[in-house]
Amino acid sequence: MRFYFKSKGAVCLSTGINIRKNMGKKYELESDHIFPYSILKKNGYSRNNSRKYSLAQEMTNRAILTQTANRKKTNHLAEDYLANVAEQFPNSLKTSMYS
Repeated sequence: MRFYFKSKGAVCLSTGINIRKNMGKKYELESDHIFPYSILKKNGYSRNNSRKYSLAQEMTNRAILTQTANRKKTNHLAEDYLANVAEQFPNSLKTSMYS
């Protein structure tokens, strides 16, 4: 997934930094849930339901973020998080999508 996004010129959805650039330890890349797992878990997407848990862990529910951005993201609702991303970095969602 990382290689694909890098090849498309994707950026970190929280900082706008191009994920192809290696900028030191605090900017190492991490994968994080778009729909926060803590919220999904409260709604039955826990390990107790293997089908729902696997949906929560899907690649399509992941964003590649820098370590710094991932620590700041917390568990905002996906619609709020993505609206903020679209406002701050208008082209970022196009380059970070599977196409």
